[in-house]
Amino acid sequence: MAEKELLVEKIYRSIYKLYTEADDSIYKDLEAVFFEQLAFIRPAMAQEIFAFLSNFLIRNMARNDHYYNSLLFQLYRKGLSNNVMLKQNRVADHQFLNILIVAAKENQFEWADGFIVKYGEQLSAHSKADALRLGRSYLLFYQRQFDRAVELLKDHPFDHPLYQLNAQSQILKCYFESFLSNPTYYEMILAYSLAFEKQLRRQDFLSLEKADRYLHFNQMIRKMAKVKMEKKRDGQKKLERELQSTKAMHSVGWIIAKIKAL
Repeated sequence: MAEKELLVEKIYRSIYKLYTEADDSIYKDLEAVFFEQLAFIRPAMAQEIFAFLSNFLIRNMARNDHYYNSLLFQLYRKGLSNNVMLKQNRVADHQFLNILIVAAKENQFEWADGFIVKYGEQLSAHSKADALRLGRSYLLFYQRQFDRAVELLKDHPFDHPLYQLNAQSQILKCYFESFLSNPTYYEMILAYSLAFEKQLRRQDFLSLEKADRYLHFNQMIRKMAKVKMEKKRDGQKKLERELQSTKAMHSVGWIIAKIKAL
């Protein structure tokens, strides 16, 4: 067997071991080998291996969002600088937003601004305006400029329905963050959340599983706001138990952090 084939076989064996044992040390060794040997791996296969690496980190964010987000940011930077995430010098539309979210969570705002300048204009024409608007709102959100983030999103006519859902989820998160220091946002959260839920139940472009992720997120925000407003002594523990029994939820890392802070 040729040396390159042996290298790839070794990497895929390590991927299998990584996903079965979920050991961070395996991830770190695998990432190091991958980038050291990248020149000997075919581009399509390199992108597939990179996806396995990034998906491992994303799957573990519910366990420790801060730690795995930091690793993911480092991985994305290496993926960009080594052209693994690029096709014809472009970043895929969906990856563009993923990278911005991860950078914003790391408070890497200057880096994120440079990333937008470098890759934003190369987004697909049909999604560029939506992606740029949503991406900049993420940066404002993590800079705690919630009112500005909402203003950026609420009157923009999103063409892509999934971007529209993410924008509405982001607005709801902004309202909740503002509510934590200003109880007058409580009624706004309830009204916006209920209207959003009706829309989610009417949509027909998402799979049932994906729709449930947004519904669970939406309902959990209402429950968190109610616990905060009513100051129930055991409310936090009930929310934590409910979260543990929920299969999937949009922005679960943020939800976990907000429940702990109640």
